[in-house]
Amino acid sequence: MIILTKENILSYIKEHVPSLQLKEPVKVSMIGEGDLGEDVEGDGYCNYVFRVSDADGYSYIVKQSTEHLKRRGRALTPTRNRFEYEIMELRAKIVPQYVPALYLGDPENNVFIMEDVSNLKLIRFQMNKNHLFPELAKQGAQYLAATHFYTSEFYLPTEEYRKLLAHFMNAELRVVMEDGIFLHIFGSDHYDAACGPEFEEYCKSIRFDPNLEFQRYKLRHLFMSKSETLIHGDFHTSNIFADDTHLKVIDMEYTFGAPFSYDLGFIIANIMMLVCGLIAVRGAGKIIAIPGAVLMPIVITLCVVGGYAVNNSTFDLLVVAIFGTVGYLMIKCDFPQPPLLLAMILEPIAEANFRRALTISQNDYSIFYTSPVACIILLVSLLVLLKPVYDDFRAGRKAAA
Repeated sequence: MIILTKENILSYIKEHVPSLQLKEPVKVSMIGEGDLGEDVEGDGYCNYVFRVSDADGYSYIVKQSTEHLKRRGRALTPTRNRFEYEIMELRAKIVPQYVPALYLGDPENNVFIMEDVSNLKLIRFQMNKNHLFPELAKQGAQYLAATHFYTSEFYLPTEEYRKLLAHFMNAELRVVMEDGIFLHIFGSDHYDAACGPEFEEYCKSIRFDPNLEFQRYKLRHLFMSKSETLIHGDFHTSNIFADDTHLKVIDMEYTFGAPFSYDLGFIIANIMMLVCGLIAVRGAGKIIAIPGAVLMPIVITLCVVGGYAVNNSTFDLLVVAIFGTVGYLMIKCDFPQPPLLLAMILEPIAEANFRRALTISQNDYSIFYTSPVACIILLVSLLVLLKPVYDDFRAGRKAAA
């Protein structure tokens, strides 16, 4: 199997697709590595995706899958590339206006070459900029309705439909959706320690709630057993390129048999998350304009209620009152608050790593000053601590002079 790189991709194209006459100079960029702007950075997280453009303005996308995901390193079958090419071929016959043109399918090397649609823009980033797509709803509906109907038993004879489902079983990738969407709602059993033990307990109370877990497994079973059509599987705003009149859909490797409603629900949820985020950002900015006489009582009330609600303890209210008083005195005495807040955030992390270092060194404290890296960090920390003292000393001498 050939592993494509920026150095060998041109020779690969000349050998496998001689009909693509690339005029020098030819530029090769790898998508997902910051070589291109955000508006054309589709895919590139799981696969190796190259953009090849020549002096005449012709441009192509070369996509290769390997045995491991590009960013996460997780093992995953490279045949996902073949599935994607084959379903794109099928959907191009159904809705050619919404699928990039294909130029090569190479299952031996898990490579295919398709049209570069970067003349359009990823709708995710455009929506973040409040750009509206007047034809998006209509075109998206046409794409889903046509690709779903013509790959379902409503259109196909039963035997042919079953052969289609069997061919696109796509067992490894469907597990990603079956488990990732319905079971692993927080991604893993490990939660960010910086958020504190209360956050971890809160996450566990949701994830392992018996009723919620039962409903998740019910939905997963329905999703797994109700194969109504060949879904896109990953139909969201980062896999749709568009402008005011055109639309192209990419990244179809997650296709398999599932309910009609999945793709539609996926894109609606994706857009609603974007809308809610934009609304929240706008609302958060207006909080600054609220008069302090109105805002502070609300903040104090939330602090008191939140402090009590964590453990239902009046002692926690006392802690809130003490640290509130300390904060007030710091403001009155012109003592900076950010260093104290930063210390409270970093202290659990520093303590955990301090204990880990002592465990590794078998309680030998020399580990903190015998390592060159540790010595450099200690020296930098000392300089940072002494700099304000030195600045005050210099300012005093200048004032005396």
